[in-house]
Amino acid sequence: RCVINENNRTFVRSDMGTGKTHGMADAITDAMPHGVVIVVTHLTSLVKGNEERLTLLLKMRGESARIAHYSDDNAVDVADAQLILTTLHSLHSVIERIGGASRVSLVMFDESESVAQIMTADIMDKSRERVANALDELSVSGCKVVMLDAHLGTSTYAFCNAYLSGDWVMLDNK
Repeated sequence: RCVINENNRTFVRSDMGTGKTHGMADAITDAMPHGVVIVVTHLTSLVKGNEERLTLLLKMRGESARIAHYSDDNAVDVADAQLILTTLHSLHSVIERIGGASRVSLVMFDESESVAQIMTADIMDKSRERVANALDELSVSGCKVVMLDAHLGTSTYAFCNAYLSGDWVMLDNK
């Protein structure tokens, strides 16, 4: 928690079952008073799973948040959301719908190796440029960025070098 609060760019490598989701909830709770929090992953099923786990963790702590699960197929209103869960494919739409990256205090990429690999996959051909522009906007906005993965490695590093500038700190819980 402290590492994330003190740094704008943080890599978190930690095995399954070591508390990454609890750490996400801590960072979200700390960041929400300062702006919108976005959690990005590569699969809609993971978005739904994160939504369920984070909602439960926040509730257990006596915290509440206006949460939106956004996808381009299900374009819900995110204007008043404090926490937005989405896939990489829809990130550009989220940034656009909230009025720009300047409203974002924290963006977390869960399963960052897979997110990074998706960016170069054929499935991103139609939206790659828009997503890259959204990542660039986030990069210059000053928001905190956290990359989370049990197997964090070369794909995440290459993704960050290409799209998210800054000095990165590694929190390695292996």
